[in-house]
Amino acid sequence: MPEDVAVPETIQKSKGFTELAMAAVLNAPGKAIRLRQQAIGPEHILLALLEPRENVLALDLLARLGVTPETIREAVLARAERGSGPWDLELIKQEKLTPAAEQALAFARDEARRFDCPYVSTPYLLLGLLLQESLASEVLREHGVQPDLVRSIIAENPLA
Repeated sequence: MPEDVAVPETIQKSKGFTELAMAAVLNAPGKAIRLRQQAIGPEHILLALLEPRENVLALDLLARLGVTPETIREAVLARAERGSGPWDLELIKQEKLTPAAEQALAFARDEARRFDCPYVSTPYLLLGLLLQESLASEVLREHGVQPDLVRSIIAENPLA
């Protein structure tokens, strides 16, 4: 994300996320900018979550399901709408997450609590994105990433 892009206030208030899960949320505005979109939606969080980092449990989870981050990224980018005209840096600085993105984060928190996990790690973030109806969940489901499969993998290591 460009250094001069402020983190939207809604994102700053996302407490209880692990460092890696928060990194995905914090990098979502940069993904929106690259698509020339003014709003930060679930697809931007997913694209940020797919970035290679050390020990990203969500990427390991996808690998266990036979799905590569590149496959998901390409599918999202192929279907994501591109904004027209220049993006407005000032607008994205003020932009809150879309209601769909807010709901995905709420689902991630709910799923972490369901597994008695005190924080939202990347697998719960992935699950939250899956549960919220959006381009992100459509692409994941089309590639065989289903909520019950993700939950069963999380259940093997609930504090992941």
